[in-house]
Amino acid sequence: MDEWLGALVEHHEDHRSEVVCTLGDCLDSRGNYDHTADALIIHRSALRYLSAASAR
Repeated sequence: MDEWLGALVEHHEDHRSEVVCTLGDCLDSRGNYDHTADALIIHRSALRYLSAASAR
């Protein structure tokens, strides 16, 4: 797991970001944008924007 998520977890710890929590919500929702956005209490389009921005 560290091989795949180690850098993400390190960034999360260094910057006190919510990236790991967001990923957890996304996985719990099986990648469903509507359910993930509801869990994060953000609009679905904001989640899509953040997802696209993080992929760059």
